[in-house]
Parts: sequence; C-alpha cells; structure tokens
Amino acid sequence: MDQAAVALSEEGQKSIASILVDVIKKHFPDGAKCAFSLGHKFKASSIHDRGAPVVIGYDDDESPAPIYHPTLAEADLAEKVLFFAKAMLEGNEEPEKPEDEILLEGEWKISGSDSGIHLRKSDS
Repeated sequence: MDQAAVALSEEGQKSIASILVDVIKKHFPDGAKCAFSLGHKFKASSIHDRGAPVVIGYDDDESPAPIYHPTLAEADLAEKVLFFAKAMLEGNEEPEKPEDEILLEGEWKISGSDSGIHLRKSDS
C-alpha cells in the first residue's frame, strides 16, 4: 500500500519520473530514441486490460480485504509517471494532461464493502 500512496501522489509520480530521467541521461548522454512501456495498456490482444487495480487501503475486518481505487489500475499510474518523465526529458515543467483524465479536487474518502467501493467528498 505504501508504494501505491507514492504512485498516487503527484509528488511521488514526479520523483519516480526523475529517477527514470536520471538513468536515461546517465546511460545515453548524447541522446537516443527511448520507448516507454505501459505494460498491459494498449495491448492488442486485450485492449481493455490496464493491469491490476490499485489498492489504497484495507477494511477493518479481522481478515482485511483490500480497498481498490475506484478508477485507477497499475497502467494508469505508470502512464502518469511516464508523462512526467517525457516532459522532463523535453525540458518542460509540466506534462500535457490527457483530455480524458478525471481529477478530483478537495478531500475525498474511499471505503469498500461487499457491495463495492464508495467514494464520497469529506465534510472538511
């Protein structure tokens, strides 16, 4: 879950992207073509497969069940990191955001149960 918390935050995504950029610049100081892979995403044989859902916590039962992010899978987080890496390699401050990206502003609470995942805005 700690890894997901890093990957879910913009700061964490930028940190991971910065590591990728440092490695690329170290090993290809004169530049080179670089291809980024999003794993499952866009795989022709299974076009809707975005990999595993992102676990954001666990319920409070004696044998805790995972609570999944309502919309994100592993390929979605990888894509965000790679957009930051691409922007950094191109010398841009921020990457262009995809048109279909859903941004939730403010504080939100996510909880899970047998009936599914619930997303609600915090009162604070």
